[in-house]
Amino acid sequence: MMPETASNPASRKDGGVQFGWHQRGVWRRWHLRDVSRGVLDSEEHLVWRGLWPNDQACQQVPSLMKAAHVRSIQRFSLGLIRCHVKDTGVDCRLTFGPPVLSFVDESTDYSDGRIVRRWRIAPGLLVRAPREESRSGALALPSAPAAPLAPGTLTFGIERQQAQQLHAWMRVEAFPSRFLGPVPLPPFDPHPRLARRVAHASFPRHVLGAAWTGIGRLYGNYHSLAAYSTLAFLAHSLGETA
Repeated sequence: MMPETASNPASRKDGGVQFGWHQRGVWRRWHLRDVSRGVLDSEEHLVWRGLWPNDQACQQVPSLMKAAHVRSIQRFSLGLIRCHVKDTGVDCRLTFGPPVLSFVDESTDYSDGRIVRRWRIAPGLLVRAPREESRSGALALPSAPAAPLAPGTLTFGIERQQAQQLHAWMRVEAFPSRFLGPVPLPPFDPHPRLARRVAHASFPRHVLGAAWTGIGRLYGNYHSLAAYSTLAFLAHSLGETA
């Protein structure tokens, strides 16, 4: 993955890593994304013309980051997910339903011209728990290589690159999204033997695997759009200049 202070790299697609670059006026945007291990490794970057906030405003930047992230989740879920902001992080739930994922505060680092905030991603309906692939209701496929599951992390940062140029980024590392793992079968099936018959007989493995892989790729694109929206909202919140 790219270092946090990386400048715009050369366009490339290397193995499972997808790279894209776009420029609009004074905005420069680029991303890297890799889903080849069955987990999401993704970075979205945005550079724009703007002034670094003063010391008092810098103390508000972490709150702006959280607000931008919450706004993006609720907007791109079409209102199906509601975010409950707590002192310890953000709890995302289906409307009148169970939690789909949670972001637990890890740390916020301040330095000269640089602010970085980190969250740990906790399991939920949209996040695979450790060793979840071993349960009888999951169908492992060659298209979703096994990867050691650990809590994914989300990093949101901003830095001053030049006198009037700012660079913000969002990085997701080792996020075990349910859309990138084994094909899920009903987890509450009271007859495990029936679940195994469905997995091994009713649906051809290659058809089911190809369909689920396609969903995973769409999810990767969806995540990049949501991350870009988050960065753009932060830029506007900080008074982006043309």
